[in-house]
Amino acid sequence: MPQPDPTPAALDTRLDKAIGYIAPRMALKRRQSRMLLSAYRSAESTRLRNNWGLGQQRESTPQSYELSRIRDASRDANRNDPVASGATDTLKLNIVGSGLHPQARIRADRVGISDERATELNRQAEAVFRRWSPYADSGNRLDFDEIQFLALAKVIEDGESIVIPTWAKESWRPFGRCLEMIEADRMDKTTAKIRYGVELGTRG
Repeated sequence: MPQPDPTPAALDTRLDKAIGYIAPRMALKRRQSRMLLSAYRSAESTRLRNNWGLGQQRESTPQSYELSRIRDASRDANRNDPVASGATDTLKLNIVGSGLHPQARIRADRVGISDERATELNRQAEAVFRRWSPYADSGNRLDFDEIQFLALAKVIEDGESIVIPTWAKESWRPFGRCLEMIEADRMDKTTAKIRYGVELGTRG
């Protein structure tokens, strides 16, 4: 019975093995090049993904186009695929859980106070944080726990999460300090010296 012709992937594997026996250094370079080429494989429009309609692309350079396409695909999956959204929810519950809260631990011996005074200061610091937490969002929509959930969701969907400390002057806030979440799409890309929101200097 005739054997089917080997697939290109199988031929590549055999060739890599043969090169590995003869020239290990060349085989390593081939493997590194293959890994580099597949880094943005999820951005390809193959038959598996050609019916996946994504949002409007905004960039013209190949690298930023691929990043935008991957980001759009991830967002689309989280909004329309219950398996993807369920996986994201599971990660948020397992990582953030009921919320990550600080625990004050003042070293009494380091600051020259009694243990009783250190315990009292710890209690006061945690009470201040609990007082601030419901007003943590600059837009007054989320508390601190919800900001953590949203930040992790953005890391999963967009690949990054941007939270900046800011100051709000509303009189009803117990504290002026608050947090503002920034969409990754808003990072400045307008000049040759700024890439994905990072300003490049003479040394990178």
